[in-house]
Amino acid sequence: MADELDPSMIEKYLTNSNDAFYINLTRNGKDIFPESFNPSFTYPIFGNDEAIIGYENPQIDLKFRAYDLKPSVKFTYDSKFKAIGETEAMDVEGMLKEFLPESAFEAPAQNGASSTNKSWSPSGELVKEYHRDGKRFQIWCSTLLDEAARDILRNMRILVPLLIEGGTPCHYLDDPDWSLSRWKLFLLYEVRVAKDKVSTDYTLAGFSTSYRLWVFPDRTVRTAMGERVPSPPPESELDFEENPDEDEAPGPRQTTPPPEDAKLNLELDGENTTCTSLGAPSRERISQFIILPPYQGASHGSALYDTMIDMFRADKWVYEITVEDPNEEFDALRDYQDLAYLQTMPEFALLTMKADVPSELLAPDADVPIDYLVDQDLLDKLQHKSKISPRQFARLVEIQLLSSIPPGNRSTNRLIRREKSSMKEDRMFWFWRLYVKHRIYIKNADQLIQLDLEERGPKVAEAVEGQLQEYLERLEVFERRKKRVVRDAPANGGASASRSPEARRKGKGKRVIEDDEDEDEDEDMGMAVEVTGKKKRKIA
Repeated sequence: MADELDPSMIEKYLTNSNDAFYINLTRNGKDIFPESFNPSFTYPIFGNDEAIIGYENPQIDLKFRAYDLKPSVKFTYDSKFKAIGETEAMDVEGMLKEFLPESAFEAPAQNGASSTNKSWSPSGELVKEYHRDGKRFQIWCSTLLDEAARDILRNMRILVPLLIEGGTPCHYLDDPDWSLSRWKLFLLYEVRVAKDKVSTDYTLAGFSTSYRLWVFPDRTVRTAMGERVPSPPPESELDFEENPDEDEAPGPRQTTPPPEDAKLNLELDGENTTCTSLGAPSRERISQFIILPPYQGASHGSALYDTMIDMFRADKWVYEITVEDPNEEFDALRDYQDLAYLQTMPEFALLTMKADVPSELLAPDADVPIDYLVDQDLLDKLQHKSKISPRQFARLVEIQLLSSIPPGNRSTNRLIRREKSSMKEDRMFWFWRLYVKHRIYIKNADQLIQLDLEERGPKVAEAVEGQLQEYLERLEVFERRKKRVVRDAPANGGASASRSPEARRKGKGKRVIEDDEDEDEDEDMGMAVEVTGKKKRKIA
């Protein structure tokens, strides 16, 4: 195309696909939001360049009926490039058809998207209601065995790649029933009394999905869930080793059903219980999580996350709560909400780093005295009680321990004398760094062993410094949030404005394991997690 056209013609027929794509919700055929919003990512549809080629002033208008997300799309342009040889305009509608049902390309009056069912109500169970700035919101939960829930998710599946980096449409909607029963769909709606003063108008504000993974009930799992399990002799230990980094394990879907006829009996809360496929020790894993851009910046992400976690935590069969491949924004939201919950536990809120350690525990050939620095049995108890995954819980413990050290003492410049410093607070910070270094060494042993011996220390020290800066940012924002947001408050939660689509696109591809830098961690989350995304591994 460049060989046949001058630069002005190329510019005329080349448009950024994010900027040409407009999304809105409708009721009775009319837009609900005064301004349509743009997607954050369109490369799954139009390629890595995120460009529409071959049209002058192209515009894609994607509308969703507010309550059930029935879609309708319209593609318009001023002029179309005439093909020269093999160079021709993109088939925009053909590309969109891979992500939208066929009916979406019909006129709204024909496919029913402009009509309203006044008797409609969300499927599933109402699990939470709250208010923000005088507006009422509800969170509903349903399994994907419910056909209406599947239809909603099928209608809006294009939003996953448009709003989640690396997101793929929901390809599991045609799974067998045993798998669908393990999926949950959470729908967040703004709820208003309709103009007729009788019916109720529902407008989708966000949604999330989760999947239940069966866990082999080894001794650790059974003990954590309250069963009295006798300790076997050390030489006959037969426990299956759990994945120590479950958040990053591939999944979350199981390809075969859990054992329906396992005949496994557990004694929970003093009662003998026979497990079933859903009533068995499990991990609940959060998959997609989206707050629509017009509703971002008002703590709806926090409300949806807390509601889901509270529901999972109250389920006696949920052993652990995990997240599949969280991005930077969701990592921040998760840290704030999990830390707020843990600080309601007096034993966690009182965790501090010790300032004095017996000299024999610090001998050159001694192991790092993590059991002396922090009561590991207590941490195990709190981790199982909270049902937070081990990796996430370890982060929160490190943040909590850091918060016990005065800000003026959180500097390596003060550690010249290390553990022999005259100031108690400086010694606490030195031991905090030692504690984090130990965790980093253990977690990244396979990578570190590939480095020369003299390179390992500086690499770990660099990772600790990066972790410190991330934690300091988390604590700063967390303290601001605590001053104005009460967890589960019925009204007036808040967070700063979310980033623009342009700012989000600039951050595309920046994924690391733990030492990510969030550009604005005080925002409410717009896009968060996706089951098929991948992260770049770093020492952290």
